[in-house]
Amino acid sequence: MTILLVEDEALVGLAESRALTNEGYEVIHVLSGVEAVNFFREKKRKADLILMDIDLGEGMDGTAAAQEILRDYDIPVVFLSSHTEKEIVEKTEKITSYGYVVKNTGITVLTASIKMAAKLHEAHCRLKEDERIIRESERRYRATFETTGAATVILQENTIISFANREFERLSGYSKEEIEGKMSWTKTALKEDLDRMLAMHWKRREDGNDVPREYEFRFVKKSGEIRNILLHVDVIPGTKESIASLTDITDLGLAEQAAEDQKNFLQVLIDSIPDPIFYKDSSGINQGCNTAFEKFIGKSKQEIIRKTVFDIYPKDLAEQYRAKDSELLANPGIQSYESRVEHADGTRHDVVFNKATYKNKDGTVGGIIGILHDITERKMADEELRASEERYRKLAENAGESIVVAQGQMLKYVNPITSKLTGFSMEEMYTKPFIEFIHPDDRVKVAENYRARLEGRQAFSSYEFRMLTRDGNFRWVEINVVEITWEGAPATLNFFKDFTERKLIEERLEKSLMEKDLLMRELQHRVKNNLNVVSGLLSLEMDNLSDETAREVFRNAQSRINSMSVIYERLNRSANVTRVDLAPYVRDLIAMLAETYLMDSEKVRITVDIQEVSLDMKRAVPLGLIINELISNAIKYAYPAGNEGDITIDLKVRRENIDLSVADNGVGFPAGFDPLKSESMGLHLVRMLANQIGGRIEFGRGPGSAVLISFPLQPADSQSNAYPSH
Repeated sequence: MTILLVEDEALVGLAESRALTNEGYEVIHVLSGVEAVNFFREKKRKADLILMDIDLGEGMDGTAAAQEILRDYDIPVVFLSSHTEKEIVEKTEKITSYGYVVKNTGITVLTASIKMAAKLHEAHCRLKEDERIIRESERRYRATFETTGAATVILQENTIISFANREFERLSGYSKEEIEGKMSWTKTALKEDLDRMLAMHWKRREDGNDVPREYEFRFVKKSGEIRNILLHVDVIPGTKESIASLTDITDLGLAEQAAEDQKNFLQVLIDSIPDPIFYKDSSGINQGCNTAFEKFIGKSKQEIIRKTVFDIYPKDLAEQYRAKDSELLANPGIQSYESRVEHADGTRHDVVFNKATYKNKDGTVGGIIGILHDITERKMADEELRASEERYRKLAENAGESIVVAQGQMLKYVNPITSKLTGFSMEEMYTKPFIEFIHPDDRVKVAENYRARLEGRQAFSSYEFRMLTRDGNFRWVEINVVEITWEGAPATLNFFKDFTERKLIEERLEKSLMEKDLLMRELQHRVKNNLNVVSGLLSLEMDNLSDETAREVFRNAQSRINSMSVIYERLNRSANVTRVDLAPYVRDLIAMLAETYLMDSEKVRITVDIQEVSLDMKRAVPLGLIINELISNAIKYAYPAGNEGDITIDLKVRRENIDLSVADNGVGFPAGFDPLKSESMGLHLVRMLANQIGGRIEFGRGPGSAVLISFPLQPADSQSNAYPSH
């Protein structure tokens, strides 16, 4: 034992320490109350008992130090002091009761007091532990007592109820405060049952074996309501007390009827379900079924209930059913599988069994309930679908064009022709995103169309793109797309037609046409240049001529050449080298004539009203020469001696004809002059060219002169047509 000696006199403490050490104790000596308190707070060493002097000099005395230590620690304290005053001793007794020893009474008295204090403390600790165990036991007992599902009470021998749980409170209508230790159970018994119950109460305490532990009586609630109670009561061993549990059976008869009604209701309910339903106990004996089950197997309830599968079905099916039932009962839960069921007429149906176990009240497996789903038609449809899929698969695999199914970013089906077209194996095409097989320049177009289609937006159902091949080249394909459902999800069915050879031919043809167009433009350019050279030569020669008539002949020839040169200039600027837009051509022609004949535009004003229309080259040249002759004549002859006037050129499409009108308000034709019979070069040329383009010519007189030429929009003998421009 280790003793903490608290003594402020060092020599006294040393003597006491030696004396106690000689008695076999380990002694720790401290000189003040503060040191004693800190000894326990620091927990560096452990002491089993404290010998505490009361007078400890200045500061904390022994009684204060003891109180401070005992506040946190359960340790025996024996006061060792010279004081014998009654008030001092009584003060220490209020602090602890382990002993008070007067100094100098000898080591024998001191050691006896220490041993007595140690024994007292040991007994005190055992008592505290016993009290703790009792409290814990009582807590568990009360928890069990309170949480039991039945109304329960503990009855004393004198009939007083010592304990009652919450269920008893609810049953009786009394509170715990009104019941426990105050109320006799006889208050809750109907008067007609009380004598019988009291007799059993007293006899149970004499010889419990001859008294029934369970019986019924009528219970009177606080409200006066009477309930039928099943009482279970027994004496608590080793006591005169008894414990009783009460079960309210007032509604038991009603419950039995309700159970029967519920059973009938459930039978009507399952009979209304169109799927066949059966249920059996854990031994495999059928306990019931619905009307649909009777019809499905062709047997009545009498032939089904209390029968096993071996009584109802052929042996091969019965053995399968029994094996599946055993498997489910060994692993309770849900079971689903496909099998067959035979009708009484011998026909068999494909079915899906959906079965589940159900439990008894005690939690054990009570049996199995099952529902049948007839899948005969579905199986037939599946077979037909598989056959159909096989037919279509063979058709796709032997088709002459590439067929693929795309879903998500991957290809889900690829026919052999696709593999042959691209050079990639089917395995390669299944393992890469389909966009990787598209030419990089076409990927955006293909991806956008694919997304738009799956999102329900407008998309092209047919378009062209380039598909990459394994050798690094590509093939031109035309795709036709339809939306389908593939394995329950949206997808696209794609048909590819390889038109690479046609594309190459088209490209070669386009190149040839471009070369032809270039050649035509070069030819027209050379013709125009040659005409300009001829016009230039005429102009040079004209400067050497003094005869005005000769000069006029040269000027007219130059004008006609220039009118043709303007056409070739126009063609060279046009996107179409075979057709001439008349409006700009006529304006250019007028400008050229005005320059050739040195026309004063302030005196002779030219008004142009020409509908936008294009004309083929074959008719554009003669029409240009006609316009050249008519405008030249008007400039030269309509306004002699510098007269002023207007020249109007009008060209319109009217129905199936093109009408050209050139008119002036000048001097007009001379008297007696017939332009249709004139042998002059200009008018003769006009009549001849009008006839060439299939036109009809009319001349009008005064004031001034007018010429109208009408020719077909589309001549019957030519594939070159005139087209109105819009």
